[in-house]
Amino acid sequence: MLLYIETKAKSYPLTQTLIQQFSQREVIEIQHYKNLFDKTISYPTLPALMIAKQEPIAILPTPAHYGYPGKSFFFKPSLNCVFDCSYCYLKGTFKNAFPVIFVNDEDIQTALGQHICKLREEGYTGQITFYASNYTDVLAIDHWTHFCERFFPFFAHYENVLLEVRTKSANIEGLKQLAMEQMRREAGKEVGKHVEIAFSLSPESLAQAYEPFTAPLQKKLEAIEELLQLGYRVGLRFLPLLPVEQYEKVYGTLIEQVKKAVTIEQIASIFIAPLIYNARDLAVMKKKYAVAGKEAFPFWEGLQADEQGLMKMSASHYECFAQLFRAGFPWKEIWWDYR
Repeated sequence: MLLYIETKAKSYPLTQTLIQQFSQREVIEIQHYKNLFDKTISYPTLPALMIAKQEPIAILPTPAHYGYPGKSFFFKPSLNCVFDCSYCYLKGTFKNAFPVIFVNDEDIQTALGQHICKLREEGYTGQITFYASNYTDVLAIDHWTHFCERFFPFFAHYENVLLEVRTKSANIEGLKQLAMEQMRREAGKEVGKHVEIAFSLSPESLAQAYEPFTAPLQKKLEAIEELLQLGYRVGLRFLPLLPVEQYEKVYGTLIEQVKKAVTIEQIASIFIAPLIYNARDLAVMKKKYAVAGKEAFPFWEGLQADEQGLMKMSASHYECFAQLFRAGFPWKEIWWDYR
């Protein structure tokens, strides 16, 4: 394992924690992570992790009609995902696959707090949602970063503010420990209701083909039910929806598996979403696959440009999927994650 560490990130406690976690490591000091992160690296390399200080702190408004109603923002505790799913838009967004972990928690939390206070001072009283997992899977690497332990208490200080942690993993040991600690400190108090752990679910056959490094479906379903019993707020995310042959049967089977394994009445939300790319990212991904001699992801060719230039599946598929999930969960509201 190569650990590329920015000089200005060396003194942070999380940096030292990360160094200690990797016994077989070579530490290489660098001036700025972007000197490597912004280079196209298409040849095999040793496993590597970059440790950096985020400057400036990036808090970005979500696109219109994304996620929950109200004011919503992305922030970046880390970059890139360890799962390397075939269709992932991060392959187009970033030039290489090196994960980056930002270690200046206090700076990130200060910026988030200032953002919240500014909105409240401007008179906005509705829900504010922050999405932590759109550039990474923070739960998948929580055993490295302890993100949940570091950020959940921060968000608990604010009223009507929600943190969404979206994941394809079943890595919930840190969440279980947090729940047990809170139960010892404050018996009877609900655990983590200011945070929604949102599990991204795909049919097992599609996950094996296009998400081979993610947690198996059954492990995710077991993790969902365990977190519900611990009192966590949990959401379901069925995405990306792929118009495979007999998709009604394929996704119908998934819906029945979920209903048998999970206490649906306790689920906080259900969102669905198709493949969506901006045209630039899709072009970059196609080029990367071609250069590497890899077969293109089979569902790219069926995407169509909308009036904003976003590449999406056809409107007819949108409606068919919506009907399928409304029928599968008739007592729950079905939200489009992004449309």
